[in-house]
Amino acid sequence: MRVETRKFQKERERQQEQLANAKRLREGAEAGALSEARVAEAARKSAKRTKWFSSALAVLLLGSLGLAWYAQRQQAIAESRQLAAQARQNLDRDPASSLALAIRAVRRFRTEQAEVELNAALSLPQLHVILHHDVPVFTAAFSPDSKRVVTVSADKTARVWDAESGRVLATLTGHQGTVYTAAFSPDGKRVRAAATRGSPLERRLKG
Repeated sequence: MRVETRKFQKERERQQEQLANAKRLREGAEAGALSEARVAEAARKSAKRTKWFSSALAVLLLGSLGLAWYAQRQQAIAESRQLAAQARQNLDRDPASSLALAIRAVRRFRTEQAEVELNAALSLPQLHVILHHDVPVFTAAFSPDSKRVVTVSADKTARVWDAESGRVLATLTGHQGTVYTAAFSPDGKRVRAAATRGSPLERRLKG
């Protein structure tokens, strides 16, 4: 009788241990599933935050670009109006300078004021000076002080003129191809011209 009781107790203990193991396994599985769910939820929230941050960053970037464009535009308008006002001040006493300033104003930004001053400068009879090349002139540029003009032509030359009298001050020759552009140095003491072939030529000007 005692032997059977012991067997019964052992069998009961074994069953209880199996139940405990099964419970631990079930709890472990549930905990694992809960952990995976938490990880997935955290990943979903992180992705959502990242998406929101990217969208906000894109909006801020576009806004910054828009503000930068607007600021540059307003600056160009202000500079154009300032140049036009200077052109108006020089219209009677220095027509050539007035014309150069009006051209710069229109190039900076085509405001109504700049166009008015350009038309006013072009209407002056003393500005009707002929700058003559043997063939068509491609382009012209004023010196920083607006007292000289450089022109380029298909005759493979660049010529520097007195803006008021139209007198030739210098001629750059020796280009291998057609001269298509020329410009003065910032101090107005040199002029540089480039052609379709060969190296650009530069000349130091007198005066």
